[in-house]
Amino acid sequence: MTDIASLADLVRRAWAAMPDLPSARLGDGAAWTAAPDDRSARLGDGATFSAPPSTTHSSSTPPGPAARLLLIDGPSGSGKSTLADELHASLSDTGAILIRMDEIYPGWSGLEQATTILARDVLAPWRHGEPSGHTLWDWAADASAGWRDIPPGHPLIVEGCGAASGWADDPATVLVWVEASDVTRKRRALDRDAGTFDEHWEMWDAQWRHYLARADYRARADAVIRTD
Repeated sequence: MTDIASLADLVRRAWAAMPDLPSARLGDGAAWTAAPDDRSARLGDGATFSAPPSTTHSSSTPPGPAARLLLIDGPSGSGKSTLADELHASLSDTGAILIRMDEIYPGWSGLEQATTILARDVLAPWRHGEPSGHTLWDWAADASAGWRDIPPGHPLIVEGCGAASGWADDPATVLVWVEASDVTRKRRALDRDAGTFDEHWEMWDAQWRHYLARADYRARADAVIRTD
């Protein structure tokens, strides 16, 4: 079982990071501020994150308020939504807003399009301190269903397949990768959706593998959580 308190603390450290302070590098580019004797953070499931004491970090993000962002990605059925709910509750005092990719995908064939929507309509304006938002998708009606406004100035938690496409080389961006075996995650996903996912599983999984061919998002992750 993942130690949510330790994972939430990892996020808080990253969100408090400043470019001119000593930092511990996590994954591929993200960092959190570290005391001189702070070398690692351990999660209850055994994942450990370590860093050399002298690592420095430079951000490619334009100057301005830190864009505090938590991205939770991984294959369907791996447990992303559950983890996102727990972290959102643990970080409630920060005013973080939870965004689910399930609300953005324009249907079963929309994973790739949703990553464009996330980058263009949500993260680009949000990173500049501007209001943002996205079209909502009604799965029952198989049609768009209005617009969700995202107010500026709040940290964001984005969870779902494709969330890692919003990763940026910024110390206040944290990427968590959640995974499980193919057998376990397929069983969970199909059981969860009570039959509605069955006929779309192969198409969705093909989109997922195409998405993974973009970049090794798992290697960039600050934490990799195994749920089986």
